[in-house]
Amino acid sequence: MIDTISINFPLPILLLPERIEELQSLLPVHRSSSQVNVKPNRPQRTSQYSFPLFGLRLFTTSTLQLTKLEVEMPCMLYGHNSRLISSQLEIDKALSRLNSLLRFLSPAYSGDDAASIINGHICRLDLVWQFDVPLQLIRSSLQHAKHPKIQSPPDLYGKGGIVFKGRNLRFNAYAKLHKKRGGHLMPASAVDATRIEFQTKGKKFIAELFGVNSQDGLNTLQFTEAYQVYRSLLMAFTQVSPSVNASSSDIGSFLAMEAKRDAGIVDRYIKHRSLHKASSSRLRRQVTQAKLNVFKLVDLVPPPGPLAPVDVIHAKVEAVFQTFLQQNQALLSIQ
Repeated sequence: MIDTISINFPLPILLLPERIEELQSLLPVHRSSSQVNVKPNRPQRTSQYSFPLFGLRLFTTSTLQLTKLEVEMPCMLYGHNSRLISSQLEIDKALSRLNSLLRFLSPAYSGDDAASIINGHICRLDLVWQFDVPLQLIRSSLQHAKHPKIQSPPDLYGKGGIVFKGRNLRFNAYAKLHKKRGGHLMPASAVDATRIEFQTKGKKFIAELFGVNSQDGLNTLQFTEAYQVYRSLLMAFTQVSPSVNASSSDIGSFLAMEAKRDAGIVDRYIKHRSLHKASSSRLRRQVTQAKLNVFKLVDLVPPPGPLAPVDVIHAKVEAVFQTFLQQNQALLSIQ
């Protein structure tokens, strides 16, 4: 349910350079970079340290004061983010490991093992789930939809993905299983792993979504609350209201049903009837509306809780990750 989170620290945390170097020496893949940001009075150098196995990116000042971090929460559990955080227990475990790494890098860091963000607030939060539903069905159902928190129309991509880009909210649906990257689905009965995610940005915007004080921001992560926000965002999609008569509505419903097994039927119908542009657009909206009615977005997000997760397993990556944890458990105090 939770993937990437970004945390701002109003009171920066001093990191020890020797600890960063030690962590870099332990991890075969790591990256670091620096840049100069021009401030009104003077330039300021900032650095970034990335540790992909943990999905962790640290942003510091020139004096190694940690001001911000980003972490892909599933990476804290599996070494990659194709599996889902699917319970409060997993949220707590991922945050516990994050806090352990921060204590290693900064012995003065006061973070504990609770599901809370110490001395900081969340400024980005990605809410995600993966469904055993064809990506094309999601795309067809939403390509003419509108979202009250996103003003721009969707972008459609060649591989079937669909993206709505807003200032504080971004919606993205795409296939998580890639043949070139390997992996297999769990449960084995699953055919698709369509990922539907909402990327939320901004301290105030996130606070409003979760109903917390905007001055303090969100600094706790609760699975139940995250799911309810995810559900409300998905259910907020609405269609352009078409003006149709009964007969045209009936053909729209028929084409919507047939398109489940024949994706090209709408295009062939338009060509066969020689419909002009306005009529074609109206028919496509009717078909999309009918698909939403037939498909029922609400079925993806039942009120009691999420559907069983569809995970993409990368066995080799997970084996490497578990081996690293076992070899360095004592040093890093990671459980």
